Amino acid sequence: MISIITPCYNLEKYIEATWHSLRTQTHTDWEWIIVDDASTDNTRTIIKNFSDKRIRLIESEHVGNLAVLRNRAAREAHGDFFAFLDGDDIMEPRKLELQLEQFTRQPRMQWNHTNVRILQDETGVLTPHSKPPGAAEFLEAEQAFAQLAFRNYVTISSVVIRKTAFFDVNGFRDEMNRCEDIDLWLRLTASGHSVGYLSEPLLQYRVRKSGLFSSKTLEYLDSNFKVYENIRKSFPEIHSKYKSVIHQYLSNNHLKIAIQMLGQKNVQFRNHFRKALQLDPSIKKSVWYLLSVVNPSILRKYLNARTH
Repeated sequence: MISIITPCYNLEKYIEATWHSLRTQTHTDWEWIIVDDASTDNTRTIIKNFSDKRIRLIESEHVGNLAVLRNRAAREAHGDFFAFLDGDDIMEPRKLELQLEQFTRQPRMQWNHTNVRILQDETGVLTPHSKPPGAAEFLEAEQAFAQLAFRNYVTISSVVIRKTAFFDVNGFRDEMNRCEDIDLWLRLTASGHSVGYLSEPLLQYRVRKSGLFSSKTLEYLDSNFKVYENIRKSFPEIHSKYKSVIHQYLSNNHLKIAIQMLGQKNVQFRNHFRKALQLDPSIKKSVWYLLSVVNPSILRKYLNARTH
């Protein structure tokens, strides 16, 4: 059996489409565990009207933390595999079947993910998503770590994982309210859990509109530093081996934060441009830093022009 794990909050607009995508799965030996985070709309009522014994609704008090909600569902799960599925995303009919087949073909594989199509929420338009650079049908754990340490190309709703692997690394870290996905991927690969990939787009990943300079985006970027600090403490050998890759990622993260702060007219933006340059003394980072010192208004105008 495969346990499908869905955290949910105020998804009355989307949850029926997600449910329909499960009903049409060619692999039918599944259970759907939904943890509702005290929705204030009609989400719970809609779910309770789904007439299928394979569905279990856990009515939680509001915690506002996806890691906590997913972990709670995992503890209640009966399946040997977990499939993560956000309550506004849509599985293609053969998704579970094809991913489970890959586990049979690759018995050493501990988790896998698939290509996706992007579903624009405002228009309903589906657009293809390019194959991640370096992604292969099967990657040894360390190979995957080296790639994921530089770029998180795994969409969480595309992932299926062995229950044993999930609990081997103690699941999601409850304290990670953001970036809980890349935190898990890095701990899995650092712990020796190899990963597979299917190039067929088996998920419609919904993208909702958000502002370039939103506070939530800034919080997400800041949480990345916690992820890599945890890796440094918990897995010092692999962190040291791929230090240059990690520094490049962290440099890019500082650059993104600097751009966010510049757009918000936050005076701390120069500190992040400087840290980006220190971690990756490239020509690109040098230009960004010099412009932030000499004439930040030009940078701000350039960024505003990009968003229109």
